[in-house]
Amino acid sequence: MRGTTAVSIDEICRQAGFTRGAFYSNFRTVDEVFFALYERQTEHLLEGMRQSPPLAMSGGGLEDVVETLMHVLPPDWQWYAIRAQFTVQTKSRPETTETLRAHGERLADGLEPFVVAAVRSAGRDLTCSPSEGTRVVIAAHVGAVLQSPLTDDPERLRRDVLLSALRGISEPVGPAPTR
Repeated sequence: MRGTTAVSIDEICRQAGFTRGAFYSNFRTVDEVFFALYERQTEHLLEGMRQSPPLAMSGGGLEDVVETLMHVLPPDWQWYAIRAQFTVQTKSRPETTETLRAHGERLADGLEPFVVAAVRSAGRDLTCSPSEGTRVVIAAHVGAVLQSPLTDDPERLRRDVLLSALRGISEPVGPAPTR
């Protein structure tokens, strides 16, 4: 993958070992190929989360939650660069907007229980709704990954950004109020 959607059908066929007929029997456009790959990537990510309960469940802190998220969320900046290219197209292509929105909602819905459980396992409560907190985590992760080619230590950047985001959307569970 090159981090761009500017590829030809012939190039896709050559890389995948397809004939043009095989391509057209499965896809109408190059965009459909990328959306299918994105869907497969999302399903792989969600399956990984289902099979890997948060490591922080052992009672660790937010640092453990971040390590878990870094393990589960892919740091592949090329995927996010492609998504950004599709996002730019949404002004002129409503069908792209709807497809991206559906993919994003599916990812957020799948990630939400994972984020909630991980934050709780760190002895913290969300200070916003679970869906808002999940979107903050996704935005922080994607932003850090897109910045990764511009930094000397992309893993540290991702770790720091995720930790800051989690601190911003949660607070330590306090003692029960006295009556």
